[in-house]
Amino acid sequence: MKNILYTRDFKENIKEDVNVILSPQYYWIKKIDIPVKNRREAKKIAKNIFDLKQDEYYFDAVKIGNDYYAVAIRKDLNINIDKKYIKSVRIAQTELDEFECINLPNGFSLKKVEGMFFCFPGHSDNGVCLYNVLEKISLSDYTFNIFNTLNIDVKNFIKIMTVLIFIFISLIIRNVTYFTENQKILKKFEYLKSYGLPLNNYQLNAILKDYETKYNKIINTKKVLSYINRIPLRPGEYIKEFVLDKNKITLTIHTNKKRDDFLSHKFKIIKSSFDKSHHIYKVVLDVK
Repeated sequence: MKNILYTRDFKENIKEDVNVILSPQYYWIKKIDIPVKNRREAKKIAKNIFDLKQDEYYFDAVKIGNDYYAVAIRKDLNINIDKKYIKSVRIAQTELDEFECINLPNGFSLKKVEGMFFCFPGHSDNGVCLYNVLEKISLSDYTFNIFNTLNIDVKNFIKIMTVLIFIFISLIIRNVTYFTENQKILKKFEYLKSYGLPLNNYQLNAILKDYETKYNKIINTKKVLSYINRIPLRPGEYIKEFVLDKNKITLTIHTNKKRDDFLSHKFKIIKSSFDKSHHIYKVVLDVK
């Protein structure tokens, strides 16, 4: 069966069964830093990892190496392929993880930044051809049922019925209310203990603040990459090197002119240079 990478510029007329691999433009992904025992537990907490409207996104989790990652995909995602030909929906991070850089046919490339794929304009000298990649890859077990998110399987139906029965019994047997509430509190404490989390609010708030700081850093990085992705490059011009070091970015572009005017609208330029004979523009940006 044919594998395709679905990007915003995808225009191929599909008339056969395909496995659709979404480019990073269509999903959010974030490493889960707290300990989880399995994918089921990771999926339960995935929706709390992102600052997204939970009724608008499909949440799931995947394991890459020894780490779990939360994934979010919009429920109203419109893939311009007849659904009868879509046999599975996947993401680039799980299916293409063994590669560092992949050149796409639309003049863009997929490159990893801190282990995560992002789209960049231009091809890379060390990038592999997408068509060669799609022919050779072995697909993972991770698929995403984004077109049928309202279906309830037997296991979920049993869980829902169990909850309804529990509520019904609770209304009848009112004399066990105190015992039931006490058990809920004990379960919450046991849950915190099982993950080695502190039991007082002060320490919990400190942990949440730390994760909030990390999350804001990721969001800022994504905004920076999104702006750089909009650099108006002409045919034959491309980004040769991208280095992120704390609050500084070193950018090397093969181009016919300096790009200070464009970049200075968003970032403070620490220094820049342009080698006219070799068409190399290099700039160091402050991205605090």
